[in-house]
Amino acid sequence: MQILLNNHNGALRDATDLILQPAWPRVTTSSSDLRWLKWAYPADFNGDGFVDLLVEAGPGAPPSLFVNTGPAGGGRLVEVTEALPPFPDFAVSSPWPI
Repeated sequence: MQILLNNHNGALRDATDLILQPAWPRVTTSSSDLRWLKWAYPADFNGDGFVDLLVEAGPGAPPSLFVNTGPAGGGRLVEVTEALPPFPDFAVSSPWPI
């Protein structure tokens, strides 16, 4: 995952080093073996006043949650996906036809 921050001068800067993340699994597709994130939801999920990040790779993929450590932790985003409720396996347990 990469994060770009606004410099407030019309340019963005790469701040990926602020994200403490495990190695992302690679998924083989017909055109590439890269895994893409489809949705990103920035919000203060833990109510500490700092913007956190929830990301999803797409249908059927479990979300990942990163919380902002704030100034005391260098403003890093730390993965705490294990704090999320269990992700349902809709492909197996969905009551709706697919």
